[in-house]
Amino acid sequence: MSNNQFYLVEYEPGAKGCPYFLSGNFNIEEYEWEINDPGSYDIEMNQQYIFDGTDNSLGELCFDLYAPANTPLVSEAFIELCEHFQVKFRAIPLTIRLQGSDFTKKTYSLFLPYQHESLLCREQSEFCEETIIETGETMMHRYFPATPLYAWIKRFAVVPTEAHLFRCLELGQLVASQRFRDEALRRNLQGIRFTPIDDTFIYDPWGDIGA
Repeated sequence: MSNNQFYLVEYEPGAKGCPYFLSGNFNIEEYEWEINDPGSYDIEMNQQYIFDGTDNSLGELCFDLYAPANTPLVSEAFIELCEHFQVKFRAIPLTIRLQGSDFTKKTYSLFLPYQHESLLCREQSEFCEETIIETGETMMHRYFPATPLYAWIKRFAVVPTEAHLFRCLELGQLVASQRFRDEALRRNLQGIRFTPIDDTFIYDPWGDIGA
């Protein structure tokens, strides 16, 4: 069954165990994958990933999604929700420590969504494409060359898709279906904000609208 109501999935800080910023350092300088490259999900990964927190004031972590960067951190509960909806993804185990000791009872992983979807109905939407300054040509997605990049989208009309959680090519972020969002709320997953992609939704990463 196709879905036609979608939500931008973002981290929601502020609640207990959901810090505004998770300060610390990874034990590696870069990941073994590129989040936007669909070929990343088939590569062999040999690195053990550890995050050492540096904020001694942090209590026990409770969030089920932490996604300030390209590769989200997710809990086992989030993974179970993805499995419930047969989401295509890859989870890379992550150890989170504070001063060398675990400071969370939850098990976390780095989350690589396997599915990428073009969600924008161009005929019914209002948008501006990114252009190459030197040539004036439309800037295209590196890994999906048939998809343009967007400077802004003032009206975002969607095309139906059967996927329940995926990286939206136009937004470069996680997007969820209505059913995925409703089940996440029913399971009381923590630290997740679902913003409806409806008539009030605006994508304006550079603040160009109204400039």
